[in-house]
Amino acid sequence: MDAAERSGLARFKKTGLPFRSCVLILAIVWMWAGVWKVLNWTAFVSIVDGHGVTPRSVLGLIWIVPAVEVALGVALACLASPGGNRSSALGWIVASAVALAGATVYVWMVPAQVIQTLGCGCRPSLLSAGTSLGERSGTLAINAVMFGLHLACLRLSSARNRTSAMPSA
Repeated sequence: MDAAERSGLARFKKTGLPFRSCVLILAIVWMWAGVWKVLNWTAFVSIVDGHGVTPRSVLGLIWIVPAVEVALGVALACLASPGGNRSSALGWIVASAVALAGATVYVWMVPAQVIQTLGCGCRPSLLSAGTSLGERSGTLAINAVMFGLHLACLRLSSARNRTSAMPSA
């Protein structure tokens, strides 16, 4: 890579577009998951109840799941906007990763036969439909990609902070 290509890449990174794009993808996924649950509320509650992992006494609090997902999506979308507050980036990206980790552990706890029959309840099954992965493996594979996206967001955020802290020539 010659100096012109490096300076062009540096200018592109300095715009923040890679970081904003990465965060916006996370925002869309969280909002999509939360809105899907709200729009398919009866099915969502039935699926979670059928998983047999969550005690029935806690099912009354299940509304918290889509609320948190939509809130994370909105916060990340605000962060991805051109005027977004970058000082809170680390906190929101980590909160998103922790929520994803919780969802991943939950999916792992559901017996494979049950999740294959009922689905994960986290999103429409169309993402893993038509693949040979199956519902659980498909969900875990998607979550692995999402964890990679979180790492990319963190790296881009720290690179942007280093670039903005450097004096301009």
